[in-house]
Amino acid sequence: MNQKYQLAGSSFKSDIIKIFRPLLTLALILAVFLLSLLYSDRISHSVKSGLMLCANVIIPSVFPFMILSDLLYRFLDFSSMKRLGSVFERVFRIDRAGLYPFFLGILCGFPLGVKCVCDLYSDGVLSKNEAERLIGFCNNTGPAFLVAGVGVGLRKSLPEGLIIYISMGLSAIIVGILFSINERMPKSSDTNLLKRDFSLTSSIKNAGFGTLGVCSYLTFFACIVGLLRGLLGETLPYLLIISFIEIGSAASILSKTAILSSSLTLLFTSFAVGFSGLSVHLQAISYLNETDISVKKYFVMKLLEGIFAAAITFILSKVFL
Repeated sequence: MNQKYQLAGSSFKSDIIKIFRPLLTLALILAVFLLSLLYSDRISHSVKSGLMLCANVIIPSVFPFMILSDLLYRFLDFSSMKRLGSVFERVFRIDRAGLYPFFLGILCGFPLGVKCVCDLYSDGVLSKNEAERLIGFCNNTGPAFLVAGVGVGLRKSLPEGLIIYISMGLSAIIVGILFSINERMPKSSDTNLLKRDFSLTSSIKNAGFGTLGVCSYLTFFACIVGLLRGLLGETLPYLLIISFIEIGSAASILSKTAILSSSLTLLFTSFAVGFSGLSVHLQAISYLNETDISVKKYFVMKLLEGIFAAAITFILSKVFL
């Protein structure tokens, strides 16, 4: 009898969900539509601001740096990095092939690190556990965006851009180590981490697509940020929320705000970079949806990475700024 009641209750819940899900979806669509009408001027201004940010700061500073980053990566000879691969394996308890996506994330930025992890997992090089931990600290922002775009372009400070980049890299390593505790050493694969063939045309093409992707996501989430500003105004809660949404918009707004000191906006920006933002996570999920890799650890790791990045930035800024 109890089993019958449980089955009946489960069926009832399922029916309720089926009924209310489309209603909730419709309500959400209507709410977004009404907000779009009420704050149409704000959204229009946000889109223009996003596009202007892309044209004046992101594209001029990021595009050439992305080419340089891609060329640098292509010149790296991974086949000669066996010792470094062995260190990576011992420190993170992940197959040494994980060095490949880790370098991709550090040098070229998101979402290349996650894409590479998915490829290695699909090929059976990485276990599911290794892949789930690796995506949490290899999906980072490249030096092109942070040093040239955020540091020089937005904050008018090369040292600040370098501090944010270094803090992100160190926080990623710390989080990767924390999640390797109590993990077993993997059985090393025979995967060769070979140097990629040099191709200037490929580097230019990759830089173009990468820059376009950054600008597309930045502009879309600039609309969301604009709606939030219309609802909340330029307040502390607003600045906190945008730090979780999109790095470019957050960095731009934080560099101009008058309600926080420059040192505090630097910490907020560093947290936003470490956490990476909803925009980056959606790009990562688009690759992860093609696998059975869970994102539970990923979000926890990225949140911790944001906290550690802000803490490291605080220390480095006291020493070097």
